[in-house]
Amino acid sequence: MLAAGQAKAITSTDIATAIPTAAASTRFQPCGFIFASNSERTFFICSESATRQSELSRTVVRFYPPCMPKVSAEHRAARRTQIIDAARRRFADNGFHMTSMDDVISESGLSAGALYRYFPSKESLILATIDESLEAVTALGRRVMDESVDASPGQTVVAVLDRVVSSMLLGDVANTRIALYAWTEAQRSPAVREVLIVRYLAIRQGLRSVAVRWLDSRGEPYESDRADAIAKTLLSVLMGFLAQRAILGDVTQYDVGQGLDAIAHR
Repeated sequence: MLAAGQAKAITSTDIATAIPTAAASTRFQPCGFIFASNSERTFFICSESATRQSELSRTVVRFYPPCMPKVSAEHRAARRTQIIDAARRRFADNGFHMTSMDDVISESGLSAGALYRYFPSKESLILATIDESLEAVTALGRRVMDESVDASPGQTVVAVLDRVVSSMLLGDVANTRIALYAWTEAQRSPAVREVLIVRYLAIRQGLRSVAVRWLDSRGEPYESDRADAIAKTLLSVLMGFLAQRAILGDVTQYDVGQGLDAIAHR
C-alpha cells in the first residue's frame, strides 16, 4: 500500500491485477505511475511521462484492497505482551536510553509495523514496560501481605523480600531492574512519575493495612498517624533493600529481618 503522495512505477500487469475492468482501456499505459490520494483510498493512474500529480490523466479509478481478517482481542493482548516482554529484557540489560526500537524489534521477532501499531513511540513503550513490571512486583507483594495475617509488619516485609529474591534467583531479574531504572526516569518524565506514584501508593496502602491489623492484634488503640508512619517506614525498607542489593550486592532479606528485630527490641 502506498502512503499518501507516494508514487511507484507500474506495469499493465499491475493494473490488470488491481483493477481488471480498467486494464482493457487504452487510457492506461504500461510503465506508468500510480499515486496515492491524500484524502481516501483513491489511486490516480497516468502516462509514463507524468512525474507530478498535476500532470495526471483526468481518468480517476477508485479501488479498495480486500478486507483484512479481524484480529481477536486475545491475539492483540498476546502481541502486546510479546513486545513488552522483549522490551523488558532489552531495557533490563541496557537501560531505557541505550536501547533502540530496532533492538526491541529484533528481540521480539516481529516487524517494525507490528511494534509501532501497538506503541507509536519509544516513550509509550517505556511507560508501558515500567507499568507492567511494577504491576508484577506489586502483585507479588499483595499476595504475601494477604497471606501474612498473623505476622508483624517487620515479618511481612521480610516475607515480601524473600518472595522477590526468590523470583530473582529463578531468573526474573528484569522486573526489579526496571523498577530501579524507573526511579531515574521519573525525574525526567512526568508520565513515568505518575505511574510510580500510583504503584507505590498501592504498596504503601497494603503495608498500612498490615500495620493496622498488627496494632489491633496487640490491643493497641488505633492511631491513623502511627499506621501511616509504619507503612512509610516499611516502604523505605523495601526500596532501600532493592537499591543496596543492586549496588552493593551484600545485603539479604535475612539481614533486614535481623535489623528490624533489633530495632523493635531496643
